[in-house]
Amino acid sequence: MDVKTFAELEETPTLDKVDLLLLTEYYEAYLVPYIYSIKFEDGNEIEIKFNQDNFCHLIGLHKPAEKKFGKNSYQVKLYKGNRGYSRIKDGSITKPKLKALNKGAYADMRDKMVNFYKIHTLLENAEAVYY
Repeated sequence: MDVKTFAELEETPTLDKVDLLLLTEYYEAYLVPYIYSIKFEDGNEIEIKFNQDNFCHLIGLHKPAEKKFGKNSYQVKLYKGNRGYSRIKDGSITKPKLKALNKGAYADMRDKMVNFYKIHTLLENAEAVYY
């Protein structure tokens, strides 16, 4: 599926329909170029910006590597920040490779990956609910 189709989905896709490269394309097209501003009833305002080096953290890309190599391993750094992002773009990091590192940690990424397309819509239509 292309990035525009992904961004406009009305139903959550299955994991086999979503790959890491598609997620980076969505991130670049719908999140990185914008600053999302949310104003609260009390007058406070927050701005949310997305940078390339935050992508891996958002989907938990480093988690399977941490489970395989240990949290402080040098190899985990290959799955974080700009390094991880670049490795997705060049095909060095793929879903099957992440799954091979640790199936449980990869499974934990599922909901983040299949629901990633909702982020821009949520931010554009943000409402605060007070309890």
